[in-house]
Amino acid sequence: MAKIINLPDNLMTKQDHIALESFGGREISLARATRFHWSENKDGDPVFQLYKGGPNEYLSLYIERDRKNDVFIAMSGKDEELAQGSLDHVMAVIDKALAIQHGEDTPS
Repeated sequence: MAKIINLPDNLMTKQDHIALESFGGREISLARATRFHWSENKDGDPVFQLYKGGPNEYLSLYIERDRKNDVFIAMSGKDEELAQGSLDHVMAVIDKALAIQHGEDTPS
Protein backbone atom coordinates (compact mmCIF):
# COMPACT_ATOMS: atom_id res chain seq x y z
CA MET A 1 0.00 0.00 0.00
CA ALA A 2 1.24 3.48 -0.83
CA LYS A 3 2.13 5.75 2.04
CA ILE A 4 0.24 9.06 2.02
CA ILE A 5 2.32 12.08 2.96
CA ASN A 6 0.59 15.30 3.93
CA LEU A 7 2.88 18.25 3.33
CA PRO A 8 2.47 21.48 5.31
CA ASP A 9 0.61 24.25 3.50
CA ASN A 10 3.45 26.71 4.03
CA LEU A 11 5.98 25.10 1.68
CA MET A 12 6.71 26.41 -1.80
CA THR A 13 4.16 25.30 -4.35
CA LYS A 14 4.81 24.35 -7.97
CA GLN A 15 3.49 27.81 -8.94
CA ASP A 16 6.02 29.41 -6.54
CA HIS A 17 8.83 27.46 -8.22
CA ILE A 18 7.65 28.57 -11.66
CA ALA A 19 7.38 32.21 -10.54
CA LEU A 20 10.87 32.16 -9.00
CA GLU A 21 12.44 30.55 -12.07
CA SER A 22 10.73 33.12 -14.28
CA PHE A 23 12.01 35.87 -11.98
CA GLY A 24 15.54 34.43 -12.14
CA GLY A 25 15.40 34.21 -15.93
CA ARG A 26 14.29 37.84 -16.14
CA GLU A 27 17.13 39.01 -13.89
CA ILE A 28 19.61 37.05 -16.01
CA SER A 29 18.19 38.51 -19.25
CA LEU A 30 18.64 42.01 -17.81
CA ALA A 31 22.27 41.17 -16.87
CA ARG A 32 21.54 41.60 -13.15
CA ALA A 33 22.48 37.98 -12.44
CA THR A 34 24.42 35.20 -14.14
CA ARG A 35 22.44 32.15 -13.04
CA PHE A 36 19.94 30.77 -10.56
CA HIS A 37 20.09 27.51 -8.67
CA TRP A 38 17.84 25.46 -6.37
CA SER A 39 19.24 24.23 -3.07
CA GLU A 40 17.92 23.17 0.32
CA ASN A 41 18.25 24.73 3.76
CA LYS A 42 19.19 22.79 6.88
CA ASP A 43 15.56 21.66 7.30
CA GLY A 44 15.42 20.28 3.76
CA ASP A 45 13.17 23.07 2.45
CA PRO A 46 13.77 24.48 -1.05
CA VAL A 47 15.90 27.61 -1.43
CA PHE A 48 16.09 29.69 -4.62
CA GLN A 49 19.58 31.16 -5.13
CA LEU A 50 20.62 33.94 -7.50
CA TYR A 51 24.30 34.32 -8.48
CA LYS A 52 26.32 37.18 -9.99
CA GLY A 53 29.74 37.42 -11.57
CA GLY A 54 31.69 35.56 -14.17
CA PRO A 55 34.81 33.61 -13.19
CA ASN A 56 34.51 34.97 -9.63
CA GLU A 57 30.85 34.10 -9.22
CA TYR A 58 29.22 34.74 -5.84
CA LEU A 59 25.84 34.22 -4.20
CA SER A 60 23.96 37.49 -4.60
CA LEU A 61 20.79 36.52 -2.73
CA TYR A 62 18.48 33.69 -1.87
CA ILE A 63 14.76 33.35 -1.28
CA GLU A 64 13.19 30.79 1.01
CA ARG A 65 9.94 30.21 2.84
CA ASP A 66 9.88 30.83 6.59
CA ARG A 67 7.68 28.01 7.90
CA LYS A 68 7.21 29.53 11.34
CA ASN A 69 5.96 32.91 10.11
CA ASP A 70 4.49 31.59 6.83
CA VAL A 71 6.22 34.25 4.67
CA PHE A 72 8.86 34.35 1.98
CA ILE A 73 12.19 35.89 2.96
CA ALA A 74 14.91 37.22 0.68
CA MET A 75 18.39 37.26 2.15
CA SER A 76 21.62 38.65 0.76
CA GLY A 77 24.53 36.33 0.14
CA LYS A 78 25.88 37.69 3.44
CA ASP A 79 22.71 36.58 5.31
CA GLU A 80 21.25 40.08 5.67
CA GLU A 81 17.46 40.26 5.33
CA LEU A 82 16.40 42.14 2.20
CA ALA A 83 12.62 41.63 2.19
CA GLN A 84 9.85 39.47 3.58
CA GLY A 85 6.18 38.94 2.84
CA SER A 86 4.25 37.43 -0.05
CA LEU A 87 6.29 36.06 -2.93
CA ASP A 88 5.11 38.85 -5.25
CA HIS A 89 6.17 41.50 -2.71
CA VAL A 90 9.59 39.92 -2.16
CA MET A 91 10.27 39.64 -5.90
CA ALA A 92 9.19 43.27 -6.49
CA VAL A 93 11.48 44.58 -3.73
CA ILE A 94 14.41 42.51 -5.01
CA ASP A 95 13.77 43.52 -8.63
CA LYS A 96 13.90 47.20 -7.70
CA ALA A 97 17.03 46.75 -5.55
CA LEU A 98 18.85 44.87 -8.32
CA ALA A 99 17.88 47.56 -10.86
CA ILE A 100 19.32 50.26 -8.60
CA GLN A 101 22.52 48.24 -8.03
CA HIS A 102 22.76 47.80 -11.80
CA GLY A 103 22.57 51.59 -12.30
CA GLU A 104 19.17 51.61 -13.97
CA ASP A 105 16.66 54.42 -13.63
CA THR A 106 13.69 53.17 -11.66
CA PRO A 107 10.32 54.81 -11.16
CA SER A 108 9.57 55.80 -7.58
